[in-house]
Amino acid sequence: ITYEPEINVPYIYNHKFQAIDLGITKTVTAINDKGKFFEINNPRYDLYWDSKISAVQSRRDHCKKYSKKWHRLNKTISTMVSKKHNQIKDWQHKTSKKMVENTKANTIIVGKLNVKNMGKSKSRSLNRSTQNNGYLSRFIEFLTYKAEFIGKKVVKIDESYTSKTCYVCGKQHDMPLYRRDMTCDCGNIIDRDRNSAINIMIRYLSQNAIWTGYEHFAHNLRQTGLLTFDVSQMHPMNDITTRRNLHA
Repeated sequence: ITYEPEINVPYIYNHKFQAIDLGITKTVTAINDKGKFFEINNPRYDLYWDSKISAVQSRRDHCKKYSKKWHRLNKTISTMVSKKHNQIKDWQHKTSKKMVENTKANTIIVGKLNVKNMGKSKSRSLNRSTQNNGYLSRFIEFLTYKAEFIGKKVVKIDESYTSKTCYVCGKQHDMPLYRRDMTCDCGNIIDRDRNSAINIMIRYLSQNAIWTGYEHFAHNLRQTGLLTFDVSQMHPMNDITTRRNLHA
């Protein structure tokens, strides 16, 4: 049997962008340069399997260690853990493939994950959620190579404070993980994940001096009602030098 080697399609810049915020409850919150969102909820296979695994672990721990019953239950636990990992991996493969194929954007922007810091929550339940979302790093890997295979690319940028910073005025808020909405003094009220996705898009376009793309994105945000300010007042374009470059 002869196998043909996989050949990636060369990347073509097409002036279309998609920014993605990866999270816990919603694995994907994405926005494109037209200001349109789409979201993919986490099916939480981890929670489904963890409850079953914990029940078997409890039974095993009440057995005499290394007894026949202990070994049998321990083998059952290993099988369940393997099924959990495989189910999550399969879902990630299918979801990442669907995402890169169904977007017109050839440039997909995601935040660089800091999974270690994500696990510092004092809440045990949230801590378990963040630890399980170490799978997100692998999800980004799947996105990256599947995008490259069809002539697109995934760009990773620093996502620090994107969920805490109001995308309209730039004010930073205290946003613990349990707080799902941001309410800002400027009047902006938005889901934290959507706010983060917008900020990821803004950060990429502004840092790379893609002013036409930035103006296009801001215009489309106004059309969707997500922005009621003039583009020059929109965070982070309130810097004089940046604004001068924007209107040059």
